[in-house]
Amino acid sequence: MHFIEMATKQVISQVIRENFVQLEEKLDCTVLLGHLYSKNMISRSEKELVQACVTRHKQSRELLDILSTK
Repeated sequence: MHFIEMATKQVISQVIRENFVQLEEKLDCTVLLGHLYSKNMISRSEKELVQACVTRHKQSRELLDILSTK
């Protein structure tokens, strides 16, 4: 992995962490999951894991957790 890729991933993780509460409350994963999957940003199993969550709030939390570790 290149330095710029690592730095970008660290910045993304930091932004998610700093805005976690607001993102968790406002994020609607319905359309976003398909987009992330089609761009190979999340795997099929990660997509299914988010979809298995019962509420929109839990889906948001799960997706943010996944994205913050990438």
